[in-house]
Amino acid sequence: MSAGLPPDLGTTSYISSSTEGWINDNNIRIKYTDRKKEGPVFRERETGTTENPRLEITNDSERTLYLKIGDEDRIVISPHGTKSIVKEPGKRAFYASSPGVFPAFGEHDFRSGITYEWTFYIVTASR
Repeated sequence: MSAGLPPDLGTTSYISSSTEGWINDNNIRIKYTDRKKEGPVFRERETGTTENPRLEITNDSERTLYLKIGDEDRIVISPHGTKSIVKEPGKRAFYASSPGVFPAFGEHDFRSGITYEWTFYIVTASR
């Protein structure tokens, strides 16, 4: 929650535009899915050091990827782009989104001395 906002506002992410916004808590109905999908798989490579974890993130799609890890600012990755970032060790929730796509979300424990390779792509399915 950001300072200066009324206590009855919560954050949300709009699927159609992949933008973050605020919504009145009175309008929220929580429903847990029976069909939860796992987030993207991390490939781990030990570095042989005690340096902070490095994340090599690849967007293997035709759309811009927006990735939020913990409470930090969103990371924007262009279509077919890659970003490399360093994080403090620890467990963090994440979510990744693109306009018009249901977000991927989960939690991961990032450990020192590890480089994480993380690839995002979009799977389409017909009903």
